[in-house]
Amino acid sequence: MGIGFAHRRQSSTVATPPGRGWSEPAAQLAWMTAVATWLAR
Repeated sequence: MGIGFAHRRQSSTVATPPGRGWSEPAAQLAWMTAVATWLAR
């Protein structure tokens, strides 16, 4: 999964995209942290 996908998904929905395996809270938190880290660069 690249930065482009993360940014695109972040702009459309911060919730869990179905079928991507982000239903687990830990995985979702890690994804949101990655997005926040990229935005803070």
